[in-house]
Amino acid sequence: MQDKIKKFNKLKKQLYAIEYFCTGSISVVYTKCGNDYCACSKDDSKKHGPYYLWSTKKNGKTISQRLSKKQVVKCRQFIRNYRKLKTIIEKMNVISMYIVANY
Repeated sequence: MQDKIKKFNKLKKQLYAIEYFCTGSISVVYTKCGNDYCACSKDDSKKHGPYYLWSTKKNGKTISQRLSKKQVVKCRQFIRNYRKLKTIIEKMNVISMYIVANY
């Protein structure tokens, strides 16, 4: 039991080390502008971009927001942080269930 408690406390320290986090994903998109005189209207290889879109769910709906390159770097880190957070919490949950069952 003590080893489980030690593992739990180690995970708790990892949890405290996580800073900002967010859910979602980042997509790279290229678009047509809609102007007939623009090269993108005749040639798909000349679309405008890349543009970066962050998409996430809010109240059951997908929302998207355009990001700058600087924001993309941060947002990717925040998404990685969220995944770490989830993994740590899942491990803590398993340990907690073990402790409850064997208390």
